[in-house]
Amino acid sequence: MKRDLLFHQLYALLLQRQHIALPGLGLFMLKNYPARIDPRNDKIYPPGRAVEFLEAPGISDFYAAFFVSTSLDGGFQFWQREIEQLADEAKKLPVDGQLSLGKLGSIKRTNKGVELAKSPEEIINTLNQLPVIECKTVAVIKPSIVTSSESLKSSKSQPIDRQEPNSSVRGAVKSRTGKVNWRFWVGLLLLAVMLFLMLFYMGRDESAPDQEYEMPPHISDQRLNQPPDKFYVDTFENDTFEDRRQDPPVYRDFDNDESNYLPEDPGEQYEPEEYEEPEVEADEWIESVPESEMNQTYREEDTEKCVIVTGAFSSMSNVREMTRKLQDMGYAVYSEDIGNLTRVGAVIDCHEDQLETHLMNLQANLEPGAWILE
Repeated sequence: MKRDLLFHQLYALLLQRQHIALPGLGLFMLKNYPARIDPRNDKIYPPGRAVEFLEAPGISDFYAAFFVSTSLDGGFQFWQREIEQLADEAKKLPVDGQLSLGKLGSIKRTNKGVELAKSPEEIINTLNQLPVIECKTVAVIKPSIVTSSESLKSSKSQPIDRQEPNSSVRGAVKSRTGKVNWRFWVGLLLLAVMLFLMLFYMGRDESAPDQEYEMPPHISDQRLNQPPDKFYVDTFENDTFEDRRQDPPVYRDFDNDESNYLPEDPGEQYEPEEYEEPEVEADEWIESVPESEMNQTYREEDTEKCVIVTGAFSSMSNVREMTRKLQDMGYAVYSEDIGNLTRVGAVIDCHEDQLETHLMNLQANLEPGAWILE
């Protein structure tokens, strides 16, 4: 009974000061720990307190414990007088003399100094046999107006069960948790739906080609319908004035529409007037170009051009690198943006006897896998 009272007194001091120093033992520290989950058995532990022991069995460690405790807001004052008396009596002991500490053992003076006659392990094992008090959450209850005698009688007649709550409390806890359970699952379901929609819209490919994409008018069907190894290059930008004038108009000229010149009399036969093209002298629009260069340009335009595609890249650095390699090899470079890729190729003359030669030259000078033949 005395041992239990001593332990409860120490525990009360721990709750009050958060630490206690014991002569001949060391320093007890009370630490709070939060709620935690043990993944090994999927068990949830509520928040509580734990007592840790800092071993200090020697006389010199008493002063260390005294220093630690006084630096922690003076919690060592309870044992200050006892430790000072104990240190004075230990210094006055003769050699091989002992000073009894009761249940804590005894202090013995030797040639080496002052030490504990009882091993610290035995003292710690004695303390480990003391009962452990669990720090459970205490509900706040409004005090009722009762006399001191009635409160003492009720406390004596109804002992407090510190192990587990009664059946009524368990039922209240179960009913309360049952109400919150369905709300938790509904909220979890809504959160999952929101996350799914967010991932769905974020994962959409915004760079996908549009179904209503219209091909530019200057790209001919002849080039798009060629096999992957060869296709023609449009010469729209290099067309001459005569070639453009021969193309059919892609718009309707309402001012020159034949319907505007229909005769008012139904019996009269309409004869359309012949359109006379204005005479344009060559000197008026190529005045600064010599005739020799002009003829050379016409001969170059008459030559059919082909492109051997050497790569389709999404990075401009790769496009510039492939362009530099082709220019170093003496080829004219062709590039075209298709979706997110930029297609790069070498422009060559469309002679069947030279296609294989150019193809072997590109395969020999470019790294394998660095270009794509289309």
